[in-house]
Amino acid sequence: MKRKRRNRSAAFKAKVALATIKSDKTLTELAEQFEVHGECLHIGTAEQRLRSMQRRIQQGRQ
Repeated sequence: MKRKRRNRSAAFKAKVALATIKSDKTLTELAEQFEVHGECLHIGTAEQRLRSMQRRIQQGRQ
């Protein structure tokens, strides 16, 4: 039987992205902490998510 795919909120993704960029921990340690697969944590991906979120916030203010 297949396990149901987890849907993560935007707030959770932002929290993980910030931790990926700012933390002194390894990607493996962060993956364990946030209970995500290590492949999900890449510095480039985290920075892209943060830029995307910034754009959405700025568009909402205008």
